[in-house]
Amino acid sequence: MAKTTAFRFAIADAKPRSECWSFFVNHNDVYLTSNAYRRMLKLSLHQSGVCQVALLEGFFAQHLEWREDGPDFRSILRWQRLSTQEDRGQVAASILFASDGFWPEQEAIPNTKQYTALAPPPHMCGRMVNVVYSREDPNRIAKLGVWTDELLFSTQLPSGEFVCLMQSIEPLPEDFFAFAPVLSPYSITLGIDENEMDDARGISCFDCAQLFEGHGCIRSLHNMRLMSVAVANE
Repeated sequence: MAKTTAFRFAIADAKPRSECWSFFVNHNDVYLTSNAYRRMLKLSLHQSGVCQVALLEGFFAQHLEWREDGPDFRSILRWQRLSTQEDRGQVAASILFASDGFWPEQEAIPNTKQYTALAPPPHMCGRMVNVVYSREDPNRIAKLGVWTDELLFSTQLPSGEFVCLMQSIEPLPEDFFAFAPVLSPYSITLGIDENEMDDARGISCFDCAQLFEGHGCIRSLHNMRLMSVAVANE
């Protein structure tokens, strides 16, 4: 039987509540992309240890590279993952799914794209999906009960290392969603009607952060308020 090297997952109940992420392997390199950002960016974890969330070359060249105020590089976040330990898993990247209040319906996922549905987490909690490297078979470790997180998927790389996806429910800080639009005569707030400015939600977005050494995190955020963007006063 051929070894499976790809896996799809999304927050979903009867309907998708987040973008659908695709995890796949090319030789010893690992990639994650999503249907919401498939023509824009991807998460790459290379055999060399270099990891990054980066804009795709075509998108960068068409929309940003030529702009005088555009970024110099495609990388949004870049880090070096830590070496895989002999006796434990090493987390290299994470996706945190969180929503403010409720999970709005997202883009439909085609029937041809089979995926694993992850239940929306409780209020003020996030569902964390970790990319973990290990030298031992994660399936065997999971059966021994050594890992407390739930094993979603694993595969062995040509190098002999294993890479897997593990999930857990994490409580969010009390102020995680504590922001609101900043009103100003010289600001714009796209996608929000004027009578919704005090509590404009329903917007899905993401941000990236390096939470600790050797690790990068994408935060997939839903039902968010959109912060205003300042514009020049001409």
